[in-house]
Amino acid sequence: MQVELSAVIHRRGGAWLARCPEVGTMSQGATYEEALIGLKRITAEYLASFAPPEDYERAVLVPFEVELPERGEPG
Repeated sequence: MQVELSAVIHRRGGAWLARCPEVGTMSQGATYEEALIGLKRITAEYLASFAPPEDYERAVLVPFEVELPERGEPG
């Protein structure tokens, strides 16, 4: 059986970070492809032990903006 999940992948420094928001698994790699392959592997291993919730919905990526404080101002 296959389930369709989401991956959020971004670069931080010299590494690519990948996360599955529906399950909470994470992976990293030197390349985008390595991070995604690692995420698929670790998510499959996780789901072999813990079934996904039957009522989960795929995550939706929604861009948004926040106002950053000026440098020197307290957070």
